Amino acid sequence: MFGFWRLFLALTVAVSHMGFALGPYHPGVMAVMGFYLLAGYISAALWQRACRQADYPTWHYWKERFWRLMPQYWGVVLVTALLLPWLPRNHFLQAPLDFSALWQNLLVFPLAYYPLTGIDHMTLIPPAWSLAVEFHYYLLVPLLGRLPLPVLRGVWAASLGIWLMSFTGLIDPELWGYRYFPGVLFIFLTGHTLCLSHLQQRYFSYESLILLAVLILMLTLYLPYNWGIGFQFEVVVGLLIALSLTILLGRLPRNPLDEWLGKPAYLLFLLHFLAFWLLQAMLLIR
Repeated sequence: MFGFWRLFLALTVAVSHMGFALGPYHPGVMAVMGFYLLAGYISAALWQRACRQADYPTWHYWKERFWRLMPQYWGVVLVTALLLPWLPRNHFLQAPLDFSALWQNLLVFPLAYYPLTGIDHMTLIPPAWSLAVEFHYYLLVPLLGRLPLPVLRGVWAASLGIWLMSFTGLIDPELWGYRYFPGVLFIFLTGHTLCLSHLQQRYFSYESLILLAVLILMLTLYLPYNWGIGFQFEVVVGLLIALSLTILLGRLPRNPLDEWLGKPAYLLFLLHFLAFWLLQAMLLIR
């Protein structure tokens, strides 16, 4: 049900990094909102399955996420590192690949803090910062999944409050409204609660309905007067589109063709920068 959607999101990120834009707006930012929401939705389904089938659901869940994501990620990191001497220098490859840079790339998590550490000057997979944000959520799913619903809703509301505060300018709108985990946790949790609602044969969760209302209000009352601040337009529109589609697609039955279409999405997300760099290297040689 989400295979083609995942592939579309990965393609959108790739073409955005190639320079494609919708006027002054970046479609890749909108796609990241879709990935966050989808990560929360799928993780909820995986956690529910782990609780039903495994004696140790936390270990079972973490193990599934590790083997699904890390081997391919490490493979692309290794290939990129080996090809580094022949790749053109750019913003992401301008610092030396020393031990500190290597372990930060391998651990993934530190990439989420690149505005503080400067690791973006040696990032072998540049879009992996958003993957690092997702990994923070995956690490917390066993805890969040066990919280009583009122407490979970409190966490959701606190994160939404941080996100809304970023629109006031009191805190950095790009960092706290797009990149840093506390400000986007509510997006993952909206996906989480929406999945639980779909499993109970309900179309919406309370969180998804509230978020839809907030997004529509922001799109009509706030953004017309604040078009150019950070990525606020892309974040709101991307989240509104992603939430609407997730509500619809999550109710559809599984389809083999759709699942097949989704299989290359993760590798496309990981590999597209390396493909661009190799193409640039070949053109420079010629």
